[in-house]
Amino acid sequence: FAEVRASLDPDAPIPDYSARFGPGVPCVCLRVPTGGGKTLMAAHAVALAGRSLMHTEAPVALWLTPSDAIRTQTMEAFANAQHPYRQALATHFGDRVRVCDLDSLQSIGPHDVGHSAVVVVTTIQSLSVRKTTDRNVYSFFEALSPHFQSLPTQAGQGLECVTEQDLANQPYLTQQDIGRVKHSVANWLHLQRPIVIVDEAHNHQTTVFYNAIGRINPSCVLEFTATPVA
Repeated sequence: FAEVRASLDPDAPIPDYSARFGPGVPCVCLRVPTGGGKTLMAAHAVALAGRSLMHTEAPVALWLTPSDAIRTQTMEAFANAQHPYRQALATHFGDRVRVCDLDSLQSIGPHDVGHSAVVVVTTIQSLSVRKTTDRNVYSFFEALSPHFQSLPTQAGQGLECVTEQDLANQPYLTQQDIGRVKHSVANWLHLQRPIVIVDEAHNHQTTVFYNAIGRINPSCVLEFTATPVA
């Protein structure tokens, strides 16, 4: 799979759907007509996938939207206790739900992980890059350090580490930090093995996107679309 992916144009579709996000990663694309309630279905799917695949009542889900406007709408819906999307989560988790975006991820503490369902809402574009130094999601984020305290300092477990290039982009890092596991959003997601929800997935059929999802070590990928690519 890696050899096939490397030989493709970065913006070209991968022909083998089952291999899109790496070996052994379950991926389902659900075609739902416009107005058919795909977002409501996705909200219910968080709990169902958590129980079926992760055997947990407190999953972490990464919810990817196709635009910032839809990200804002989704966040507002989840923040409203009367909204059907929030009620769908509450049906399964009650009050044990934490919803945030990338900018407020530091509000999620180690005590929340494994106790509450955590839903991180962001745009697909925030993760999809050829070079990880081009997005803050892959940068060292000191506020997330409490989540990494039990890990070895050096490389391991498939996590990204600090490089020379990171020193140029983040001046507070020093030569002594090179090789240290990045306390980044992407690494935090990798540790949690999130359920990945992809809205309007038909617009994001490139190896850049597939590689980005592969970096965060998903437990499964649930794509929702009205017009999937065959």
